[in-house]
Amino acid sequence: MGVMIIIDEHLMDTFVSFREIVDLEASFELSLGLLCFRSMMTNKSWQEFVLLSQKEETTFNTLEEYSKNALKQRDAYKNENLDFLIPSFKTLAQLKNKNINVKPLFDLIDKLNDDKRSATSAFYSLLKKFSETVGRKHTSFLTPQSVANLMAKIACLDLHEKMSISFYDFSMKSGQNILSAQTELEGKAKVTFYGEEADNRGFRFSRMATIMGVNSSHKVHLHRGSTLGADWPVNKEGKPQTFDLVVSDIPYSAHWTITQETKLDPRYREVQSLAPRSKADYAYVQHGLYHLKDHGTMVLRLPHGVLFRGGAEAKIRQYLLRENLIDTVIGLPGNLDYSTSIPTILLVIKKNREREDILFIDGTTFFTKENFRKKSVSEIVNQIILICKNHQMISGLSRKACYEEIRNNNFNLNIARYVNSYERQKRIPLSKIEKRISDIDVELAHLDTLYQDVLREISLDTEL
Repeated sequence: MGVMIIIDEHLMDTFVSFREIVDLEASFELSLGLLCFRSMMTNKSWQEFVLLSQKEETTFNTLEEYSKNALKQRDAYKNENLDFLIPSFKTLAQLKNKNINVKPLFDLIDKLNDDKRSATSAFYSLLKKFSETVGRKHTSFLTPQSVANLMAKIACLDLHEKMSISFYDFSMKSGQNILSAQTELEGKAKVTFYGEEADNRGFRFSRMATIMGVNSSHKVHLHRGSTLGADWPVNKEGKPQTFDLVVSDIPYSAHWTITQETKLDPRYREVQSLAPRSKADYAYVQHGLYHLKDHGTMVLRLPHGVLFRGGAEAKIRQYLLRENLIDTVIGLPGNLDYSTSIPTILLVIKKNREREDILFIDGTTFFTKENFRKKSVSEIVNQIILICKNHQMISGLSRKACYEEIRNNNFNLNIARYVNSYERQKRIPLSKIEKRISDIDVELAHLDTLYQDVLREISLDTEL
């Protein structure tokens, strides 16, 4: 039985009995937390935990203490900080104290936890169900899997037989970019992953996802904090840690605070222009660029407006163009995910690149309902990757533009200025049109004859 079928059949029925005690968001986080916790435990410890959670005298502190002691017996988790599971344990204790039967939820977790890969798949299926059920305001921590896969593949295009790779996602939501990058790099190199997230719940979900999904051969460093606040990560000397790959799906057009310290921050000083207080998009771009190695690649998902808005954003955009940093711009349609309906773009930035033109791709042509009916998501993603890899120009889909052309367009990067996706109708010869008109006239005359015959028959019937 498929993961989504199990979830659809059992999960919501289980949550119905919880709703008088905890809200739907807490119920979902409980299931996600338990799924992660189950993957960390031995079978014996898990069964003991299940029995303990059903005892009348068990409290939140009892559950937490047992969990810490059980994980100390496992080398992989003996130094693990379990703060990310505290909300789940508290919800579990609340339900138990009100004599709510939680055994169906434990049974569901067991069904979803066949192995590490299936448990991770179930985790994101649960997150997707969360998004569908709860609505947009609580789902900014979810990136469409097709977009996460596309970003990871683009980021990894220029890697050539490196033994070790460093990866940074400064707005990791629920860790999808990290897991997508791992899939893309599996068997090719050892990876050190760095991730940052400001939202408490998003950080907890990321911690769960990376514990379940990242292989032990890689290293993971996660940090809860505001990207545009105190800079992270930095080394012992206070200098920025730089990365081979920077991949992030940022909070779109977020407000940010600009202080005197911000104006002196080396992340923004080189451009000598700050993103507007009401739209921090380019502040995130500058932050990522500051942490990118000299031959690194950065792929950011941004709102479409960064391509053409004026003022301070135009100055930052001009700087990126003058320094030959922008490699590719890919347009994505709106309504791809639950957190926003706006169209977005992927901005690909590379330091010390050899090409001087920019590739524009109209990705909206690929992400259509009709295309999804004909092709799998991986086929659609691979089509775009092929265009990126070869810097192909395909009529109506992609086009390269030089710096002079972009400058003549006042540094406006709106994809529609460079890629004409309008399909011209084929010209029909005049002789064919005239023949068609003649055929229609003959057909109309025939129909009129039939019509007159019917009228005469009706008239005769009336007279009789």
